[in-house]
Amino acid sequence: MCSVGQMTQILQTTFKGGNRLQGIYFQVDVLDDINLVSLTGSFADAGHVYVHMRNGSIGEQVGGNWRLLQSTPVESGGQKNVPIGQVFVRGSYTLHVACSSSIIYSDALSIHDVLAQDDNLMIYNGWGTADCDKIPLDRDYSGCPCRSWNGIVEYRCEVESVYRDQHLRRWASVMHQDTTFADVEIKCGNQSFPAHRVALASASPVFAKMLQSSMKEAQTRSIVIEDVSPEVVAKALRFMYTGEVADDVDIESLGFAHKYDITGMMQPVSSKILKNLSPENVSATVRSLRPYKRSQAEADAWLLAPGATRCTPPPKSETEELVQLGFQHAQGN
Repeated sequence: MCSVGQMTQILQTTFKGGNRLQGIYFQVDVLDDINLVSLTGSFADAGHVYVHMRNGSIGEQVGGNWRLLQSTPVESGGQKNVPIGQVFVRGSYTLHVACSSSIIYSDALSIHDVLAQDDNLMIYNGWGTADCDKIPLDRDYSGCPCRSWNGIVEYRCEVESVYRDQHLRRWASVMHQDTTFADVEIKCGNQSFPAHRVALASASPVFAKMLQSSMKEAQTRSIVIEDVSPEVVAKALRFMYTGEVADDVDIESLGFAHKYDITGMMQPVSSKILKNLSPENVSATVRSLRPYKRSQAEADAWLLAPGATRCTPPPKSETEELVQLGFQHAQGN
């Protein structure tokens, strides 16, 4: 069984292959609390990987209450490691691992057969599926073939540090919602947002400078923002307190994160924008990014992410600009 302080452990199923489809549902029994560090899967080609989980055994239906643990691109096929970072307490869970280019797995006979196990984990055979980024909650597994997930589970029994991190995130979330002890105000349009100077200064060196004693904002304990909508400010505050990025962030949020140098915000906002790319908005998105192509490397990099190929190619002139921006980023411009 687990003892706090142990090194990272791995549990491998198989990599014999033999079949492929977009995804697989399979059950994992956790015999002692673990921190699931990563999953290594076998992928057919470059694509976008999605890992979902829900509590409970696999059962006879897909069921609800799914949680997205990871959404990340893989740049090529083969065995690829996908970071997770999630605590699993004792119990049964159902995982859904999928890739837009297909995952490679093996034929199996029964989902009740244990595929791999050690003192802390048991991994069962599962159901192959065409489900990828979206999970249809209202159907059963009818028509799904029995398959063996090809992969490696990497985990730690050092869960104390993860619980501490979760506690800190809960504490920050409470601060975001409870403004009783707020000591600064952000004014934007006709709205006012109470906040905490320590939170703003920790997340942004620009805000930290503004809140120094000699600055007007520090003396009035008020920051006036005039060049974005209040919705953008609200989304930025949500990230600064909780690290969460709203699903509907856009170029305006990217610009705000860049202007105020909000630590760690550019990359997840860029990823959300990439996920929302479509043939209708890709040209406007590229044009909006032009101001950042020299001053913010992260704004360039996401344009060439493998997931961008999921949408219909834009007109040739815009395609050439995507390539140009990526080339400039590769050259360090």
